[in-house]
Amino acid sequence: MLTNKLSFLSALLTLMVQYATQASTLPVSSDRHYSNRFQVEQTLLLQDRFEQMQQNINAMQQRLGDKHPMLASLHEKLGMKLQESGRMKEARQHYRMALKISNSVYPSHHPQFIILNSRIGRSYFEEQDYSHANRYFSKAFAIMAQALGTAHEKTIHFLKRWSDIYMDEGLYEQAEPILTQTIALLEKQHPSINSAVAPFMKQLEQVYAHTQRTAQAHQIHKKIQLLKN
Repeated sequence: MLTNKLSFLSALLTLMVQYATQASTLPVSSDRHYSNRFQVEQTLLLQDRFEQMQQNINAMQQRLGDKHPMLASLHEKLGMKLQESGRMKEARQHYRMALKISNSVYPSHHPQFIILNSRIGRSYFEEQDYSHANRYFSKAFAIMAQALGTAHEKTIHFLKRWSDIYMDEGLYEQAEPILTQTIALLEKQHPSINSAVAPFMKQLEQVYAHTQRTAQAHQIHKKIQLLKN
């Protein structure tokens, strides 16, 4: 199950990065000093020297100010390393700092907000705090839907990955509301896109079957058959 979980999380964040077709979140600095400093921070991260990294971020913040994109990138990278080390609460503190800085320099639909909210959601999922995980995955989805529309291939793919995370772990109670809401959304806004709604219906059929709701499983199976005709 751990392999499935990591596979989903990797795929989800890969999707987020693929969507980030706008300019890099780290603009090229005209100041060689700060460019070199950024490379130093990267080295510290590779060595897991978190405390020294934090001290250096604080020093850079005093020089660059509170709203420099470079600081947002460093906070995100430090959060990722802390998360890899199992220090979820500390990781989220840095992700939120990255969000705060990004809010002051990027438009609301910028892909960086999708990535950061997904990272926070991932950290909660790893702690089995599914309520908070869904809250941040929902934020990421809302931003993507605003930017691309709910019918966009990547938006639908995001929803599928979101349901997969629970289905792969056998967490049917958590998967069910995601599936029912997604199906309702797609049927309401895109009734002609049968290929989009069918995978979610199949997963919901599995949920009903695994939770001994035979009548509901049979009913949704009939709907799936109608979509094929």
